[in-house]
Amino acid sequence: MHVLTHLLTAIVLVTAGVLIGARLEWAVHLAGFRKPLVSAGLIFFLLAVLHARPAVAAWSVRLCFVVLGLVLALLAVELTGRGIGLDFRSQRALLERTPPNWRLPRVPLAPVYFRREGGVEWTGQVMRTYLRSIGLVAEAYADEPVITLRYDEHGFRNEPRPSAWEIAVAGDSFTELGDVPYERLFTTILARNLGCRVLNLGVGGTGAFTQLSYLEHFGISPRTRDVMVVFFEGNDLWDIVVERAAAVRFSETGERPWRRLKPQTSFLRALGERWSRSGPKGGPVEPRIDGWFAGPGGETAITLGYPPPGRAGLLAAQVEALDEFFRQYARFTAARGVRPWLVYMPGKERVLHGHIRWAPDAEPFLRQWEPNDLPQVVAEHCARYRVRFVDLTPDLIRHVREVRELVFNHLHDCHLNARGSEVVAATLTHALRDADEPLAAADEGR
Repeated sequence: MHVLTHLLTAIVLVTAGVLIGARLEWAVHLAGFRKPLVSAGLIFFLLAVLHARPAVAAWSVRLCFVVLGLVLALLAVELTGRGIGLDFRSQRALLERTPPNWRLPRVPLAPVYFRREGGVEWTGQVMRTYLRSIGLVAEAYADEPVITLRYDEHGFRNEPRPSAWEIAVAGDSFTELGDVPYERLFTTILARNLGCRVLNLGVGGTGAFTQLSYLEHFGISPRTRDVMVVFFEGNDLWDIVVERAAAVRFSETGERPWRRLKPQTSFLRALGERWSRSGPKGGPVEPRIDGWFAGPGGETAITLGYPPPGRAGLLAAQVEALDEFFRQYARFTAARGVRPWLVYMPGKERVLHGHIRWAPDAEPFLRQWEPNDLPQVVAEHCARYRVRFVDLTPDLIRHVREVRELVFNHLHDCHLNARGSEVVAATLTHALRDADEPLAAADEGR
């Protein structure tokens, strides 16, 4: 009985540890359990083959029954959850607690794109809440103001949505700016500066093809004269490749992607996800620090994103997708009789270059990156398709150099902060005022 009980316990534990590495999805979520399970199994194997004192043997047999009972209980919960479709991750509740700007857009939009749910309202500290939700220490944003995010019926940040507008601005999270109060969004300030109405069509997690579809579906009113796409150099080059591939696949097969909430019916995977988000002591993990920015009030720890490639580093698929986007953009704006603009949004790495004291463990690819010619590449596409080009880089760099103030969020996040949004608004105001035809809003319909 002693040997069989211990051998059975050892086999169960070692087998569980080995199975964790058998499939990638298990290994990703449960990797933290693998070594402890195998180690415990080996200990029970040694207890089976070694002669122990009667008191120790009796104690270890009882421990075997406890372990086997626990395994059977976990197996029962796992099978029950899968059988009745129980969501151990409570995704719907988690989604409602998450700030809307950090939620993946899920409402289908023809042909293969997505938008946010409409009519959503959320109040809280956006960055602090988000960092906590992903298991990171959020004290860097302890003083973040509480704001209310309101989305119109189509899922865009307009308070309220105007009945007609002169300018429509589409973009990703750098246009949505979900942690910036509505009154300090660059689209809101732009409308105030120009005395006109500006529609914000910014949605995080989207690329230029999705943003063009926003303009097509929601961006044109009887008074619209200018449309803008804000192109972020960080991830838009990858997003357009993915979105173009989805559109090509749809045209060939009729199949489109879906983003339905899928319940996490596996108790063990849900447990592993929670484990993997915890630090060594089971608590939140500190955000990564790549370096420090020196401002008037001292140094501020910062996190950087992945630096963009230059012309020589662009993939053929990225160049093709970029060209296809501009072709579609030019065709659309010509058909609707509106002026097309492309606003180039630089990343944190480009704007803060030369103002960073690097952390000792900062990645070499961050340290070695130098500002490249990607803005020129995008400007050349604009010239080829007669799209007006505005590069935000010079004014953002000038503000950092002269005011010594960060225009981006500092830790973990790389989006514009409220001051950066104001700098962008000033740049766009000058660009539109300097355009060939002055923009004037009619009083009616305001």
